[in-house]
Order: sequence, then C-alpha cells, then structure tokens
Amino acid sequence: MLRRLATVSFAVGLLAFSVDQVAASPIQIKYSGTLVSGGTVGSNITGTATFWTGLPDLLPGNLEDWWENASLAAFTFNGDGIHFSTSAGSDSSLRIKDGLGGEDALMYVGVQGANSLSLLLSQGGVDALLTGTGNLTGSVPLLFAIGSHFAPCAIPANGTLFTGSCSQFATQDGAMLFQITTLSIEAPHPVPEPASGVLLITGVIGVGAAVTRRARI
Repeated sequence: MLRRLATVSFAVGLLAFSVDQVAASPIQIKYSGTLVSGGTVGSNITGTATFWTGLPDLLPGNLEDWWENASLAAFTFNGDGIHFSTSAGSDSSLRIKDGLGGEDALMYVGVQGANSLSLLLSQGGVDALLTGTGNLTGSVPLLFAIGSHFAPCAIPANGTLFTGSCSQFATQDGAMLFQITTLSIEAPHPVPEPASGVLLITGVIGVGAAVTRRARI
C-alpha cells in the first residue's frame, strides 16, 4: 500500500510554516487507531510524528497546504507488540485539505530506510477536519480530528486494493494497516534561542560553570 500511496501526487508533501518565520519549530501529530490487518485485528495502536515548520507551502493561497521535508522524518508506532521510534528518517511530508463543503483530507508520510508511516484521513464530508477555519493560510492549524468522520479503511474481498482512510506502518518484514480513531496536531511554538554560556557563581570560592541550554518545545 505504501508504494501505491507514494505514486499519487499528494502522497509526497512537506510542511512549512511561513516564509517569514524567523526560526523553524516542531509540531507534533498524535494519533490512535485500530489495527485492520497485518497483526491482531482490533488491537489498539498509538504513535506520534514530529514535523518541522519553516518551509514554504507548496500550494500557497489555496484550500490545501502541502509541505515537504526532504532530510528528516521522526515518528513512532506502538501496538500489537511493536514499539518503534526513529528520529533519523530520510524524508517526510504533510498535506492538509479544507474542503469547504467538499472533502477534507490529511495525509502524512514519513520514511526511514525500509520503515515507513503513512497517516490518512479522507472523504470526511463538510468541514469534518477543520471546522470553521475556512481557507488554509500556510500555517499549521491547531487540529483535532475524529476518525469516524471520515471513510473507514476497507479491504475488498480480493485483497488487491485498499479503500477509505487506510493508514499504514510498514517494515521490511511486512505492513500493518490501521484505521485512525483520533488525530491531533499541536500548535507550533517558537524555539528559544540557545542560551549563551552563563556563569554560575556559587559559595565564597566562586565556582563557575558555563551552561549552554537549547530548549526544544
């Protein structure tokens, strides 16, 4: 399924906040779902995907935002005995569509070697994904989506095609399909500038320590 998804145009997308954003900052996608195939059907799964703002929107001024990060993918997948985490993936993408009376959709793809994560919500009806937001602006929206508002993941009897919102975690050993039940995107926060060396004086003898701290939110 992953290869099939990768061939469609919107499967490859990258995230950018805005061109005038001073410093890139991370957002985090959180998801939960139910396993459909490739393991114990009905098992609960959870995971995250970290995506960086600060890149240009590939569809500016439209009802879709599309961002690509060709050098980084960080995602996790937990469930049915699997606990996977990577922060060294090679590429990731995020595409969000506000249908405004049509179809809302979201797709995330992250790749790390033979491991990959695809998150998909589609065919949601009227503003099921981004209620009341209207046109997207290129900024990452605060978002919470309930999977039941979108088409369910379905596996036809012949097993050749997947329809609906089929998300997937894949490794070299095989793939696991799951239906997303909830998904959220945290609002981006600015990354504080690294603190310069700060001299800490303690006691009469004046012991100093230079501390450099970089905070990531």
